[in-house]
Amino acid sequence: MGRVESSGCVRRALSSLVLVVVAGCGGGAPPAKAPVKGSPATAAAPPPAADVDGAVAYYREVAPALMRGDASVIGGTDFKRLRRGRMYLGNLGYPKALTDELRAAIQKQDDPAVLVAATKVLELDVTDVEAHMLSFVVENRAGHQARSEFHQSVAVALLDSIKNTGNGASAETAWLVFQVREEYQFLRAGGFEVTKQSLGGEGERRFDVLEAKEETSGRTDVFYFDVTELLAEQARLLGAP
Repeated sequence: MGRVESSGCVRRALSSLVLVVVAGCGGGAPPAKAPVKGSPATAAAPPPAADVDGAVAYYREVAPALMRGDASVIGGTDFKRLRRGRMYLGNLGYPKALTDELRAAIQKQDDPAVLVAATKVLELDVTDVEAHMLSFVVENRAGHQARSEFHQSVAVALLDSIKNTGNGASAETAWLVFQVREEYQFLRAGGFEVTKQSLGGEGERRFDVLEAKEETSGRTDVFYFDVTELLAEQARLLGAP
């Protein structure tokens, strides 16, 4: 089983990670120099509906401060709750025109255009790790140290909020995600390229099982992500009983 590195390793990986984002056109589901094994944690049952409203309210409270680049809120932010609130806010996809805009800017190596497109992504979803990563690199190249470090810190905090939910080695210790995009971004940040995805289950819980190849060694590992709550919300939106 591959390992998701600690925050320090993730920070060192961010620069090389963005090269992967650029190569893959960014914004899609998978980079990160990343999986480091966190403490095993069995996924809990979905919280009661009353907490859903609280999670959405939390996202609406915190997101504007992060969009302003307010670094003072990072330390006190519950990024797991933030990610969960964004899921229940709905409209998780991005317009094709926006993904095309970001892809074109990356391919042209047009840093100002990349930053504009990445900012548009974050306005829709402030928990998008790769948009923060791209912003980190572009701002760093422009010499905007404070803004670059802000996006780096948010990206690391978001990755850590996934890493700390388990170790991804089995269904019992699956990492908890609230968007499929998070699975791919997390593994890319760990230096893995996803080669296969399937859905599994144990009892009432559901898991995305991803096979991924480590870019440096070529070794293939299998990672588990708990998508029980995500699938339940998708079913609710589709009107399933």
